[in-house]
Amino acid sequence: MRFTEAPILATFDPKKKIILETDSSDFAIGACLNQLDESGKPKPIAYYSRKLSPAELNYNIHDKELIAIVVAFEQWRVYLEGSTYPVQVWTDHKNLIYFTTTKVLNRRQVCWAETLAAYNFTIAYRKGSDNARADALSRRTDYIGLKEERP
Repeated sequence: MRFTEAPILATFDPKKKIILETDSSDFAIGACLNQLDESGKPKPIAYYSRKLSPAELNYNIHDKELIAIVVAFEQWRVYLEGSTYPVQVWTDHKNLIYFTTTKVLNRRQVCWAETLAAYNFTIAYRKGSDNARADALSRRTDYIGLKEERP
């Protein structure tokens, strides 16, 4: 994937399948909303990233990766709620593929599960190199300087 030229964003089409790429780093989350083009390749519709809050910086990696999914669904709710096809969520954290069937959750995860219950989605594992858009967004160097100092 080339980052030397700006990609052209596609217009959202409610009749097409939706792919949501998400990722988290130690200090930020990133997501990319995609739909498949005529050749079957994911075409970006929108990008999102933000730094983690001071409280979120203390989350374990599972919860950091999970909050990236939750925030992406909240960010693009207008596109994802009531979608024709199940939304495919791509993550590079393999344990998250079992999140929807996990019986034991902590309070934070229960809250997120309730938020995600409004959506029809599946979570699929993609290795980090295949999840490059979201990975790049979660590792923006301009967020590193904004990381809160821990006492």
